[in-house]
Amino acid sequence: MISDHALADLANGLGIAAMACIVLYHFVAVNGKRMEA
Repeated sequence: MISDHALADLANGLGIAAMACIVLYHFVAVNGKRMEA
């Protein structure tokens, strides 16, 4: 069975990765709109 510590580390890692992807997506989307205009 997975330990509480390993589960917390996994959740934190996935949360950080998700936030990084969201920020990167917004950065690319905003720059894409500026280039089209």
